[in-house]
Amino acid sequence: MRKIHCELVPPTASGRLYPKYDLEAEILSFNSEQEKEWPLGVDIDGNVIFDLDENFRVGMIDLLIGRARWKKQSLKWPAVLMDHDLVLKEESVVEKSFSLPVSVCFDPHAKIVRVDFPSLEIGEHISLSDFAIASLSSSGELASLWARDVF
Repeated sequence: MRKIHCELVPPTASGRLYPKYDLEAEILSFNSEQEKEWPLGVDIDGNVIFDLDENFRVGMIDLLIGRARWKKQSLKWPAVLMDHDLVLKEESVVEKSFSLPVSVCFDPHAKIVRVDFPSLEIGEHISLSDFAIASLSSSGELASLWARDVF
């Protein structure tokens, strides 16, 4: 598998994701504030882990690449189209674990982090919360995740 296939669904409390960086563990997490089970998961090279509910709605994302390995870059928070929850399509969930290049850049002055997946042309940016954005290609693949105010 070389892409994370997604669909967008109307926003719910469980699908709103809020980023937080754990300095001790060196993990950037995007977490739902809902207390519920996330029984399914997708692992990308042990670098990014998606936790999903039974309908494949993303409820948690853990970036296991520590800040010391992030590349400094000037970033600007993108304008978003609208609020949505992110749902992984079945073809991305069935495989459960696959390889996919992941790179991370951050702007320490703007307090923005961007997690990039394979080079894809961005079709739209959608808000996962006031502090998290998903960028999708025009064909619905996840191209990047954005977080702000995590430090």
